[in-house]
Amino acid sequence: MDIKKHIKFFIIVAYVILAYFLVTLILPKTISLFLPFVIAFVLAAIANPVSSFLKNKWKFPKFLATAVSLLLIVVVLSGIITLVVNRIISELTSFVQNMPQITSTLTDTYYYFTDKWEIFQKSVSPEFYQYVVDFTKELAVAAKNLIASLTKITINSATSVATSIPAVLIFIVALVLSSIFITNDYSNIKSFILMQFPENAKNKLLSIKKYTAIAFKKYLKGMLIIMAITFVELLTGLLILGVDYAFTAALLIAFIDILPIFGAGAVLIPWGIISLIMGNFSFGIGILVLYGIITVIRQFIEPKIISNSLGTHPLLTLISIYVGYKVFGVFGMILAPMIVLILTSLHKAGIIKIWKNEQ
Repeated sequence: MDIKKHIKFFIIVAYVILAYFLVTLILPKTISLFLPFVIAFVLAAIANPVSSFLKNKWKFPKFLATAVSLLLIVVVLSGIITLVVNRIISELTSFVQNMPQITSTLTDTYYYFTDKWEIFQKSVSPEFYQYVVDFTKELAVAAKNLIASLTKITINSATSVATSIPAVLIFIVALVLSSIFITNDYSNIKSFILMQFPENAKNKLLSIKKYTAIAFKKYLKGMLIIMAITFVELLTGLLILGVDYAFTAALLIAFIDILPIFGAGAVLIPWGIISLIMGNFSFGIGILVLYGIITVIRQFIEPKIISNSLGTHPLLTLISIYVGYKVFGVFGMILAPMIVLILTSLHKAGIIKIWKNEQ
């Protein structure tokens, strides 16, 4: 019996369990507690190169370089958000202006389904018709209860937001001040944090940070690339199909598509089926074909892009996504690749050895 191999196996299992609890329990609560300072540290990390450039090249005073770098980042982010929001508002305004036409269409839809229901009623047996009626009533009650629950949640959320305005103001003040303080003294704060660890542990942490940071950046980049590709596909397809609010619809569906529990089909499939039922065959088929194209491309590019991000073979990435789904459900599709990322980073840092590297 090779005791070392057994010990190595249990160490790997311990790391997997530790990573699971870290990602699912400890990390979210810690980030939530220190959220303004976490955001401030991220902003400082982004602003630090700009601040250093202003101080070294243009001889800006330290505080002025900090203020200008943070202001520049905020202006760029705000500009991007403003452009997107303005486009969405423009399309929503057009949508509201066309409400009378939309209402008329909904009325026609109601009469269309009423006529189809009467035809259905005459073509089936009384027993089967009564079964359908009872099922429809139960479905209506369920929908009513769901709407009531959503309404209650919405009201409670609105009340919560209204009562939490002081907390939001405190959050913003803490975020702004901590961003300035951290950016202004970023190098010293970073050095102070590292000094709290033993030299050996510090070197390992720096190695883990190096590999993990690169992998997370690539992973995030990969997810954004997938979302961008989906958005372009949706925007192109919806424009070809003549959808009036193509930009807003494409942006919303692309965001939904990135969530494993939903996907683009949550919107496109009902949209296509309803269009077919309404007799708009070309549009309905077009929507379903668009969904098929998005699904095929997504299944083809996702393992490759994510595997490149994690630095693993596409097969291992696919296995981790599938096993994660089977073990942890939908959340596991995100969690499992993250565990692979952490273990790969620990392996590359030399903390644990999971596989043999090529000689």
